[in-house]
Amino acid sequence: MFCFNGKWSNQKNFTSKHRNIEQIKIQQMKMITTVTENLAKCNKDVQKNYKLSGVYVSKRILKDHVFHLYPKKHRNFLNGQFEEIISNLPEKVKDMCKDCDPHAVIGCYNQKFGLKKTNLLFNTMLFNEYCVNTINDVQNNEVEIDTVTQIYHENELSKFEKLLEYRFLNPVYLIRAVTHPSHELFAKIGSNLELAFIGDPVLDELLLRDFQQRGFSNEQFEKCRQSILCNEHLGILAIRYGFDKYRLVRPGAAMCKKSNADLFEAVIGAVYLDAGKNMQVAFDVSTKFLKPSKKEFLKSINLK
Repeated sequence: MFCFNGKWSNQKNFTSKHRNIEQIKIQQMKMITTVTENLAKCNKDVQKNYKLSGVYVSKRILKDHVFHLYPKKHRNFLNGQFEEIISNLPEKVKDMCKDCDPHAVIGCYNQKFGLKKTNLLFNTMLFNEYCVNTINDVQNNEVEIDTVTQIYHENELSKFEKLLEYRFLNPVYLIRAVTHPSHELFAKIGSNLELAFIGDPVLDELLLRDFQQRGFSNEQFEKCRQSILCNEHLGILAIRYGFDKYRLVRPGAAMCKKSNADLFEAVIGAVYLDAGKNMQVAFDVSTKFLKPSKKEFLKSINLK
């Protein structure tokens, strides 16, 4: 989202840049060869760690791709597109992975070369439309600055930013994160369901990174994920920390556990996007709210 001509907008100026895609792909194949050679030397436990990492890295990148490719669509459509792409992923990348598990290759590639080069790998090898910087069905959601300012102040969203300990560069992300589908603003900027679509894989990957860096097993990660990142618990956190006080919702609309969980995920998704897809910033914001739950979980299995 950018501010131009007195308006906040979701639409980017996709200026095409000349790139020699074939040269990039040749370099990437060399990097993949290095990765597959390294994987062949790893024991099974290490390969399992890379595979799990690859699963969640792929989930976030693919959801991010779908979110930006179809900005006019709602979450159910986005989920359908994501499921179709993720199911075809192993088939698309198997030729470049040789005898290695595709997700293990992606996980190892991400760890060795970093997030930016992993994103580029997906863009050039899988998403040809991204190679030339073209996006189909781009939404031109524009909201007058005066309207944004009014919503921001009327709903005291600066207090919410203090709670998050994060100041949004573009307040439309925050406004959308707290907008329930029942609210009239939904017609102008969409709802928090689509940002929850992004926040979900971001939270998964952040938790996995934390557990792997601390040397915990994949099984411990999965148990913790099921415990503290489930809809019920995220919904509890949204209420406990007062996220719901800032929610924009039609009077009388019923809220459920899933709605509260969507709110929590949407806020983290909004921070991630507003910070330029910076996972460290998303981690810093989410840790404040998730740390007590992680500590309680680790205590329950006799770990610190």
